[in-house]
Amino acid sequence: MLGKILIYVIVTVLTVLVLNPHYFTYTYFLTRPLLQPFAMERMLVFGVPITGLMALQLALFTVFWGIVRKDFSFRVPNILPLYILLFFALMSFINSVDVYASMAGFAKLVTAVMSYVLVYNVIKEEKDARKLLLVIVLATLIPMAVGYYQFFTESGGKAIGGLTNRVKGTLGMANAYGIYLALSLCATAILLLHPRWRVNKRLLGMAAASMVVSSVIALNRGTWIALSFAVAVATMFYIRKIRIRWILFGAVVVFGLFSNLIYERFQQLEGGEHNEMNTLERRISYWKSTWAFVPEHLLVGWGIGTAQQVMEEHFDVADVTHNDYLRLLLETGIFGLAAYLFFLGRQAWLALRRLRYKNLWYINYPALITIFYFIIISMPQNIYDHMVNLPLFFSLIAISYRLVEFELSRTGGAVQHKPGLQELNRNRRGKQLVRHAASKFHS
Repeated sequence: MLGKILIYVIVTVLTVLVLNPHYFTYTYFLTRPLLQPFAMERMLVFGVPITGLMALQLALFTVFWGIVRKDFSFRVPNILPLYILLFFALMSFINSVDVYASMAGFAKLVTAVMSYVLVYNVIKEEKDARKLLLVIVLATLIPMAVGYYQFFTESGGKAIGGLTNRVKGTLGMANAYGIYLALSLCATAILLLHPRWRVNKRLLGMAAASMVVSSVIALNRGTWIALSFAVAVATMFYIRKIRIRWILFGAVVVFGLFSNLIYERFQQLEGGEHNEMNTLERRISYWKSTWAFVPEHLLVGWGIGTAQQVMEEHFDVADVTHNDYLRLLLETGIFGLAAYLFFLGRQAWLALRRLRYKNLWYINYPALITIFYFIIISMPQNIYDHMVNLPLFFSLIAISYRLVEFELSRTGGAVQHKPGLQELNRNRRGKQLVRHAASKFHS
C-alpha cells in the first residue's frame, strides 16, 4: 500500500512538472531507479503498468515541449540513427509474434530516445549539466543503501549454481544494478574532473568509492571486465592528465579487500537447468540458437520486444538472448541493428576525435569510458530495453555533447591541439609585427 502511495505521488508530481522541463527531468532521474522494484512486479497505476505510464509521460511531454517551445528541438547531435532505429522497430510489428510485447518494447525504446532529446534540450548552460549530474549521483544513494542491506543480511538474489547474495539494490536484477552503478560512476567522474565547478569533491569521492564497492558485491563479472578495460584504454590516452597512481591504488585496495569474493565469482560455475553448462557456455548456446532464426525475418525482424517469446516458442527457454546486438538483429532486423551500431560507432569516433583537443580532456575522458564500457557490456547483457540504464546512458551522451559545446563557446571556438600551440602562434604573430614595425622604421 505504501508503495502505491509513493508511485501515485511521484506520477502526480511529474504530471504537474509539465510546466517546467528542468524540474521534470531532475525528478524523473531522481525517482525512476526507486520505482524499478514495482516495475519488476508489474504493478499497475491507473490500470497501466508503471513502466508504461512513466514512459508515456516522458515521451509525450518531450514531444509537447518540442512543439510548443522555441528553445526545444528534435534535431540533436547524432539523433538520426536512433530515429531510423525507431522506424524499423515500428516496422517490426509486421512480423510480431506478440503485439502487446512489441508495444511495450517500442514504448521502452521511445522513452530512451526521448530522454536523449530531453536532456540535450534542458541543458542550456553548464550549471544545468552540473545539477543533472548531481541528481544522477544522488539517485544512487538509496539503491546502494538497499544493496548494502542485502549484502550484510544475505537477502540478495540467489545465483544459479548455489552462489548466494548477489545484491541488486532497487534495480531488481544484479546485472542491471552493476551496469547502473558503472554509468553513475562515469557521471561522478565528470563532476570530479571539471576544473571550474564548485562541488564537494570529498563527498563525491566517497560516493564514487561506494559505487565501486557496490559494483563488486553485485558480482557482475561483465561489468568488472568491461569497466576495467574502458578505464585502462581511456587512461592510456590521457596518461599525462590522469593521476594514474590513484587509479592503481584504488585497484589494489579493491582487490585486496575483495580478492576472495572476486576469485570465487570467476571460479563459480553457474550451471544451467542440470548444471551442465556455465554462464558463458549457456549464453553462447543461446546465441547459436538465435542465429538460426535471424534469416527468416532478416529485414524487419520478429518484432521489437519479442525475443523472450521467440526463445520460449522455439527453444522452450524462458529467457532472452544475452546480447543486445544479436537481440536487436532478431527483433528489428538488419537495418535496425545497423542504425544502432552506427549510433554507437559514431559516438566512439567522435570521442576519439576529441583526443586532439587537450582542453576537452575532463569531458572526453569520462565520455570515452562511458562509450567503451557500454559497447563492451552490451555484448553479454540486455540493456537496450531497460528503463533505467539505457536512458541514463543516452543522457550521459547528451551531457557530454553539451559540455563540449559550452567549452568551445567559452573559448570562442578555439581549441588547443597540443601543448603550447596557442602560445606559439602568438609568439609567431608577435615576431611578424616586430619585423613589420622595424621595416617601417628603417624605410
